[in-house]
Amino acid sequence: SGILLTETLTTFLLVLLAWSLKRAIQSASWATWGGAGIVMGVNVLHRQEMLLLLAAYLGFVLYYCRHESLLRKVTVFLLASTLVIGVWTTRNYVTFGRWILGTVHGGDALYLTSRGWDRLHYDDETYRSLVHGLSDVEKNDVLQREGIRNILDDPLRYLLFGVRRSLSFWITSHTGAVAGLSDSLRGYYAQGALGRVAL
Repeated sequence: SGILLTETLTTFLLVLLAWSLKRAIQSASWATWGGAGIVMGVNVLHRQEMLLLLAAYLGFVLYYCRHESLLRKVTVFLLASTLVIGVWTTRNYVTFGRWILGTVHGGDALYLTSRGWDRLHYDDETYRSLVHGLSDVEKNDVLQREGIRNILDDPLRYLLFGVRRSLSFWITSHTGAVAGLSDSLRGYYAQGALGRVAL
């Protein structure tokens, strides 16, 4: 990608996870199942939404692989994942006094997507009034609650925001953060700067 984003590492970790899980399924080794579980745990720590992938992979494995001792191997996979995730969750408890599975910034992401923003608008009056004087954990709780409320108030608007943000991300790849490409595609097109649009 043009700039360093978590998606670059996410792609690598997903490929590594698919490879390690495929290897575990084809192997009788407990170590390969434990290794795949460790990679799964790292995926979840990197991007919390990978918890959904954990459930999907478990369903896939249990549905398609029906050999003996599979339940014990899947248990090893889950234990390894849980241990990796548990280290960070315990760290969160020690740091914040609460059991927080992953990040304390999930509420930020949910809130900004529910508003249709590409990044947080720290100068927005509503945002400032919600988070003023709060700790990171308290901000996370408030923004998560507000994000869910925004989505439930108008699910269709949220869906349209998601489509627009996906197109913006994949087509323009956050070009506003790249030196020399600070305008939108529409803006460059209107200026006749077709070279920048092509780039």
